[in-house]
Amino acid sequence: MARFSADTFASGIRIAAPAIGILLLTSTALGILARSVPQMNVFIVGFPLKITAGILGVIWALPYLIEVARADVTELVHR
Repeated sequence: MARFSADTFASGIRIAAPAIGILLLTSTALGILARSVPQMNVFIVGFPLKITAGILGVIWALPYLIEVARADVTELVHR
C-alpha cells in the first residue's frame, strides 16, 4: 500500500510539473514587476496572466502529459 501511494504521488508530481514550473516563473516575473513598478496593480494584471500562462503551458505540455499518464497506467496494470 505504501509503494502504491508513493507511485501515485510521484505520478501526480510528474503530471503537474509543467504547470507548476510555468506558474512559478510567472509568479517570479510578476514579483520582479511589482518591485520595479510599484504604481502598477500587479493583482489586476497577474490573475489573467497566470490563468493564460497555465492554460497555454498545459496545452504545450499535453504530448508529454499523455505519455506520462500512459506509462503510469501501463505500469499500474502490469503489477
